[in-house]
Amino acid sequence: DFEVPLGERGDNFDRYMVRMNEMDQSLRIIEQAMEKMPRPSPSKLMVEALEPAEAIKASRTKRVEKEIKLSPNLEGSERGKYLDILGTGKKYVVPPKEDTYTSIEGIINHFKFFMRDHGIRPPKGEVYFSVEGGNGELGYYIVSDGTDRPYRLHLRAPCFHIVSALEEMIQGHYIADVIPTFGSTNMIGGELDR
Repeated sequence: DFEVPLGERGDNFDRYMVRMNEMDQSLRIIEQAMEKMPRPSPSKLMVEALEPAEAIKASRTKRVEKEIKLSPNLEGSERGKYLDILGTGKKYVVPPKEDTYTSIEGIINHFKFFMRDHGIRPPKGEVYFSVEGGNGELGYYIVSDGTDRPYRLHLRAPCFHIVSALEEMIQGHYIADVIPTFGSTNMIGGELDR
């Protein structure tokens, strides 16, 4: 249950207010999702996890079966969550970080996944896949010749198409208006480098 924020004038202040209203609506969506999420049982919350350094020491003598505490920036890639989402075929899926950081087999599988002549070998053909991002459509067009390297790869970055409207948006305005106009359209400079 949410509303799509819309502006009426299309100027910098209008885009700013739309962005603020989008954040309010995002919070509403998160609150609604949190209310519908099942609560974990207390026994699952109390699992003691090993620090990675402890896991490495323990793995010198035997395989580590306990859960390993990952860095917060790797949250969501734990083995339990990982296997629920992805398959287990090491030819098609990067191994979970616990395996990569604590076993020699895991690190070998990790590097072989990305090494030339060892990685994924998709069949010959082409595919286009896109997702809706915060700035628009992010698309990947890949052509495969059956090897482990793409024959052609094209990324459709959302900001590249937004920048084409910038000239129209700043016509008749002051030079000082360029920066807030650029910022209010949320263009990412790295996407514009071709």
